[in-house]
Amino acid sequence: VIITGMHRSGTTLLTKVLEQMGVFVGAKKRANYEATFFQQINRWILAQSNSSWDFPENIQYTNKHFEMQIQDAITRRIESYKRLEYLGLGSTLKYKNFSEIDFIWGWKDPVNTITLPIWKNMFPNAKIINIVRNPIDVAASLKYREDKKQSSFQLTPKKRYREWILDRRWIYNQSYYVMDIKNGVELWKKYVMMNEKHLAKNDSGSLSLVYEKLLANPATYLNNLAQFLGIELNKSVIDKIATNINSSNRFKFLNDAELVDFYKSICNDSLLVKYGYHNLA
Repeated sequence: VIITGMHRSGTTLLTKVLEQMGVFVGAKKRANYEATFFQQINRWILAQSNSSWDFPENIQYTNKHFEMQIQDAITRRIESYKRLEYLGLGSTLKYKNFSEIDFIWGWKDPVNTITLPIWKNMFPNAKIINIVRNPIDVAASLKYREDKKQSSFQLTPKKRYREWILDRRWIYNQSYYVMDIKNGVELWKKYVMMNEKHLAKNDSGSLSLVYEKLLANPATYLNNLAQFLGIELNKSVIDKIATNINSSNRFKFLNDAELVDFYKSICNDSLLVKYGYHNLA
């Protein structure tokens, strides 16, 4: 199972739900539930194509030679002892490679949206689950995260050392681009269009969810997820998972007059209309 979707679109919620349904999503995960093993590989792929999560365009100019090199490198990594980070000790000893795994497994990373063609070549039978959230809440959440990082930044000894060695990883903010909410919406559009392009080639093995609909009617969509993945869950399990889903996170921007004004200025955009986000205020 490969989980795709724009950052701040509910991918963490979706991954937690899948884990409760019995899908293995990684032994070592970050706070936002990205499996560190696959996240590191995705970041490396972006770096090799001179791309980043907020400027993904350059990867589209790569070629088959690049893809073959990347896939060879990834194959060596996932077949090495490094898979311990994802599988944990017990499964690493039991399964010599990923093709031997006999349970449903997968990982979440919004960057999967960008790198999906590579992963589909490596795991052709993978099922793709994509989630979409309205662009105003996505952009506002990204801006809030970056504003908070900037205002609370402290130059710790570790960060000072990383400055000294000119560490290429971010030390300050992840993205100055999304500190402008308009740019956050433009990035949302790029991710949505990338997902549409990639999923169009994978109709039988993909499922798209709308974040707000999942929150409004969780039991129905949990059943859809279970059916898509071939997981048998009784009603009590579905109901228990559904009760932990907070429906109040739907369209949070409607409580902010400034965001509502901004929304009204873009609500007739063709992508907002296509996804039913054009008539919210």
